[in-house]
Amino acid sequence: MAAALRDGDLVLGAISGVAVNNDGRTMGVTTPNLEAQRELLDKVYRTVDPATVQYVEAHGTGTAIGDPIEVRALTEVFGRHGVPRNSVALGSVKRRIGHLHSASGLAGLAKIIVSLREGTVPAVAVESPNPRLNLADSPFHLPGTPGPGPTCRSAGPP
Repeated sequence: MAAALRDGDLVLGAISGVAVNNDGRTMGVTTPNLEAQRELLDKVYRTVDPATVQYVEAHGTGTAIGDPIEVRALTEVFGRHGVPRNSVALGSVKRRIGHLHSASGLAGLAKIIVSLREGTVPAVAVESPNPRLNLADSPFHLPGTPGPGPTCRSAGPP
């Protein structure tokens, strides 16, 4: 980062931390597991206070099993930190463009970079969310229209 800034390179975003896990108990790395999701999110939110989060770009593939597990894990972790109901926007790029397999994470990252640069939380186009997400009793909501969101601080030339 220091070299990029020194050289005047355009910096669109910087990743300040990551967390990975595999529970070793499920049939594969793509099988959802609530405990593993919770453990991963606990690692992530050791360095970021969930009370400061305004938007979460979720894995959200539209599956009947995986999405509710992901939202439940997020709800439990954010709930332990006292994040109020419906205060955090939730979205997923895969809802709009489909699952891109190994490039899915990169597509979500690109969406976040554009959202931060524009200072906008993107809308989620869904007519009836999966009721198993239980969003009404969670810190999360699906924004129906684009709205103001967090912005990134400039680290280099525009």
